[in-house]
Amino acid sequence: MGFRWIDQSVGKDKQLTELMVEFMYGLGLMSMSGIAYGVIHRRGKSRAFESLAVGVTFSIMAIFAMLNPLVLSEGIILDPRAVIVGLASAFGGFPAAIVSTLFVGLFRLYVGGVGAIAGATGIAASAALGLVWRRYLYGRNSTTKLHLIGLGALLSLHTLTLFLLPMQVAIELFATIVPVLTVSCVLGSLVMGSIIDRERHYIRTENYWRKTAGTDSLTGLANRRSFLDSIQERSPIRNGVVMIIDIDHFKKVNDTFGHDAGDMVLKRVADVLRKTSTADELVCRLGGEEFAVFSSNMYHVTPFSRAEAYRAGIERQLVRYGNETIPITASIGVSYWKNTVVADISSRLREADIGLYDAKAAGRNRVTVSSNNDEDGERPLVF
Repeated sequence: MGFRWIDQSVGKDKQLTELMVEFMYGLGLMSMSGIAYGVIHRRGKSRAFESLAVGVTFSIMAIFAMLNPLVLSEGIILDPRAVIVGLASAFGGFPAAIVSTLFVGLFRLYVGGVGAIAGATGIAASAALGLVWRRYLYGRNSTTKLHLIGLGALLSLHTLTLFLLPMQVAIELFATIVPVLTVSCVLGSLVMGSIIDRERHYIRTENYWRKTAGTDSLTGLANRRSFLDSIQERSPIRNGVVMIIDIDHFKKVNDTFGHDAGDMVLKRVADVLRKTSTADELVCRLGGEEFAVFSSNMYHVTPFSRAEAYRAGIERQLVRYGNETIPITASIGVSYWKNTVVADISSRLREADIGLYDAKAAGRNRVTVSSNNDEDGERPLVF
């Protein structure tokens, strides 16, 4: 909680009613801050963006809290700014700490009053204490109630900035306000921290099921749906390459050695694709013995050379199954385009599939490259 010194007196009944209303208002702001944290982390594209967004959002909530503080008695006003700023730092990190300190601290100075300097310093102290908690007590996967109580206890130390007030005023306030502030900081951290931790749990669960739904359970590669969704996110695409990779004679492997051996072959091919792929390339298992690779960055290599790297890598593999050695080869169909906007990848996949058929017909264990580039007019080539 923060503090501000004013001259005000109210009747006890009116004061109690206002305290209840303003207390619920503060809880509402902290709850909204926690929910906003979840929204930011679901939609954020980078940690830096998420941290800055948390800082801005929590700053707005802290400023709203300062506009409607809790009046404990004449001259003593509390609001949940310290908890909100502290949790912005604790869960948002250093960028959030800087943003919330600047925004909320400057607003406190703008409000003015005898406690302006002490209040602004308390805001900075809350941010710093939140960072200390993040460094030493923050649970990356989950936060226990004990962790949150520790955060509240740390944040209550910002009350030491009371001694920036005139000494007589500081001593009077310290004896009166510190017990209330300590309890308020702990309760506020428990309430707001629990909401944030619940959001973190929901986000982890959503990410887990999203990843599971988009992953082939046998090979660990992306499945067809995830592959197409990832390509769609990059649309429209002006330059791109699609490869369809099919393991040669895979049915014979299953019929001769059994499905366990077939699974071993699929996993080995998936490992080759994973290790051969670059950061710019998407790799997936389309289904059965078919895999696919997509890239929108072929500026330094030719489509054939990339496909050949995959083919050669697969050909070098020998799978040991019992006393038997199973050789592996693959045929690859490639479709590529340059300086042509492609919004739907389906036609390119069909073209690569036709290339794959041509590679199979030409003897297998080879690459067929076709171009759908209006400028160069190249025809399909089999290597």
